[in-house]
Amino acid sequence: MAPRLKPLREQTIVITGGSSGNGLATAREAVARGAAVVLAARNGEALERIREELAGLGGRVAVCAADVAIEADVERIAAAAIEHFGGFDSWVNCAAAATYGTVEQVTIEDQRRVFDVNYFGLLKGSLIAVRHLRERGGGAIINIGSVLSDRAMIFQGPYSASKHAVQAVTDALRMELERDRAPVSVTLIKPGSIATPYPEHARNYMDAPPRLPPMLYDPVLVADAVLHACEVPRRQLYVGGSGYLVSLMGRAAPRLTDFAMEAFGASAQQKPGDAGDPAKRDNLYEARSDGEVHGGQDVQIRRTSLLLEAQKSPFRLPFAVAAAGLELIGAVAERAGALRADTVTPDQEKKMSRFADRFIEALRHLEESGETSAIVDLFADGAEISNPLVKHEAGGREAAERFWTSYRAAFSAIRSEFRQVADAGGTAFLEWVSSGTAANGTSFRYGGVSVIEHDGQRIGSFRTYFDTAQIPR
Repeated sequence: MAPRLKPLREQTIVITGGSSGNGLATAREAVARGAAVVLAARNGEALERIREELAGLGGRVAVCAADVAIEADVERIAAAAIEHFGGFDSWVNCAAAATYGTVEQVTIEDQRRVFDVNYFGLLKGSLIAVRHLRERGGGAIINIGSVLSDRAMIFQGPYSASKHAVQAVTDALRMELERDRAPVSVTLIKPGSIATPYPEHARNYMDAPPRLPPMLYDPVLVADAVLHACEVPRRQLYVGGSGYLVSLMGRAAPRLTDFAMEAFGASAQQKPGDAGDPAKRDNLYEARSDGEVHGGQDVQIRRTSLLLEAQKSPFRLPFAVAAAGLELIGAVAERAGALRADTVTPDQEKKMSRFADRFIEALRHLEESGETSAIVDLFADGAEISNPLVKHEAGGREAAERFWTSYRAAFSAIRSEFRQVADAGGTAFLEWVSSGTAANGTSFRYGGVSVIEHDGQRIGSFRTYFDTAQIPR
């Protein structure tokens, strides 16, 4: 039986994790569209403030202080919906917990807690919702996954693992309900980087406060995706084109995506030079101050998602990838423009924008002539060099001379082609493929990425990433 979902104005929607971020944004938008809502979270005081706020706008709202990691609490959420509104029509699993740090750093106890909330809490909610919706004659379950359901993120291993599990159980439950012809829709929402208090709420093992990697999207877009799925059966919905493209890259070029994350993972997820606020603790085990939709990152937030709009209409699905690409191009342009305007003078900007071209020209000269002087002259005295074979070497021009002499000696002929070059604010990103003949006569072809930090005149850091298995022997 195909699920027949009610219009929002006729629905009661249960939302876990409803005291902040995506959950709170969804609650506000649902009330604005006429739905009744039941909000659940651990912070009872914050929930009561939110209830008063939404009721003051004419909303029909009930709240339930509950921890989704505790099965009895999840049962109480359903009971609250039945008590106040006679039941519910959609159940949104939005509660989440997270950590920042390496898999080795994060304790087993903390990793287990992430799964207790993100996976088992969601599973308990889904099973209770299935039972109720079967009896009620139909409805929707909406699970908040992540683009990290598709592709793990460095320094967010436990969270990524939990979201992989969320995708698996959501897909399995959907298939089983469809096989039984149950009138229940099951949707997985996959947000990218959303401007919520996620970094502030996460337990942090890194040596600097965490931040969300760009590009950031408004939580109202997640709310829009959730409420669309409450009315229209959908298998999954991505929110944010940049995150979707990371998922595509992970499938199409997994090793290259690894290298990119290894290169940018730390800087993209940390606030260097910021000691953080010691008065603010994470909410892994205990509730903290809530009631905010947005986090504290002072960055531009994208308030539209062409990709989401493309997915909402089946006739637009063929344009989804193109929409994601347009989003990313626009966001990169905005970010690069803002970065340059804030950090460099116009003269420096001109020098920096040409630096990647100067490097490519010098590399071509080296590959064609074997002479290292042009490329070595680009390196500062204290420059650092690293690649998978040379983990770290400081030594400036002398180190550069050794590196590039060894590089050219390994090949009787080599030519590097650059597929993508981006240079903003003193950091150049180059994606390349090299081919030719090794010194032993073997033909080769391998690819990778290079990251160059520079001041427009000299290189301060040169890092190259590639799969060592591809290197000609």
